[in-house]
Formats: sequence, structure tokens, C-alpha cells
Amino acid sequence: VAAADQLSGGPYDLVTMFDCLHDMGDPIGAARQVREVIAEDGSWMIVEPAAGDRVEDNFNPVGRAYYGFSTLLCTPSS
Repeated sequence: VAAADQLSGGPYDLVTMFDCLHDMGDPIGAARQVREVIAEDGSWMIVEPAAGDRVEDNFNPVGRAYYGFSTLLCTPSS
């Protein structure tokens, strides 16, 4: 675990991100840093929550929970 600009070593065969890229203040900067440290034939695994593209697609219990979590946890940290 490190800030994007603190990744050292490498090249890495695998870089993983679990439910975090959408919360980063500079996700493009993080992606650029991954490109800098990943091996030429390395893999970048990104896992993000599945949500509908339209607000109407998220009018269900899970969607409501995601919006609640996002408002309380994700938005302030990004």
C-alpha cells in the first residue's frame, strides 16, 4: 500500500486496485504511475463496484446503499 508517487521498485508483474480508483483525487495520475512501474507484460487488475450508468438503473436496495456509502465515505476522501 502506497501513494501513487511513492511506488518504488518494480517492474511489477501485477498491480491491483480493489474498490478504490473511483475515490482517488487524481485517478489519471494513479494510472500514469501504474504505467511507470508495471512490467511490459504485466497486468493491472481493477475491481470496481457494479452500478448502472443511469441514476434510474440504481433505484434498488443495493443502489441506494452505494449512494449512501458514496456520500458518506467516498466523496469526502476523493
